[in-house]
Amino acid sequence: MVVRPRVASACETPTIESEGLMRKFGNFVVVDQVNFKIGRGETFGFLGSNGCGKATKMKMLTVLLPATSRWAKLFRGPMGKYDMEMRRNVDYPRSTPICRA
Repeated sequence: MVVRPRVASACETPTIESEGLMRKFGNFVVVDQVNFKIGRGETFGFLGSNGCGKATKMKMLTVLLPATSRWAKLFRGPMGKYDMEMRRNVDYPRSTPICRA
């Protein structure tokens, strides 16, 4: 069996997107200028050593922690600080966060 990569159309809006996402705690920069686009049906993960900002990025993407600057979008909408509707579409925290796209 051959599994071919999914081909997104040019007009498809990403399910999860960030541009210049940044988070600081005081003067300490935890997440610095993160840019990515994840399409519907794609699988992604954050890999890295302890303390490199994986959980912080996920918390920003699931509106549990506000970004210090720039923006992230989930399901085509901007991330609101206390957006409960967005939280209902994301299963987090758990060992493997799952986004229901």
